[in-house]
Amino acid sequence: MEPRLKNTLGIDMGLNKFLVTSEGESVPIPQYYRKSQQRLKTLQKRLSRKKKGSKRWLKAVKYVAKQHKKVADQRKDFHFKTANELLSKAEVIAHENLNIKGLAKTRLSKSINDAIWGSISNYFNCQSRKCWR
Repeated sequence: MEPRLKNTLGIDMGLNKFLVTSEGESVPIPQYYRKSQQRLKTLQKRLSRKKKGSKRWLKAVKYVAKQHKKVADQRKDFHFKTANELLSKAEVIAHENLNIKGLAKTRLSKSINDAIWGSISNYFNCQSRKCWR
């Protein structure tokens, strides 16, 4: 006897929209790195003007690291919430198998790395194990 699946959902990942479901629902790309790029540029410029090894240089390094962590945490939160929302709607989620490392070497690398498609598929795997799906 084959198990019967109530809901199946397919997703397509792209650069215009973060993902589009088989039902036609789309999730926009938040572009956290692009939004914080100007702030990072300012902080890194300040860092470059400090004498390496000084206390003010260490302080500037902490500011740059804090900004990078903020972007990483925003992405992580977005992926976690998106994965949970999709897993609550469907029992089975099918997504495309992308060569992300190969795509990241193209001229669209900043946009591809900002979207971070690989981590959302990891969240799908992790969350589905927790939910026993």
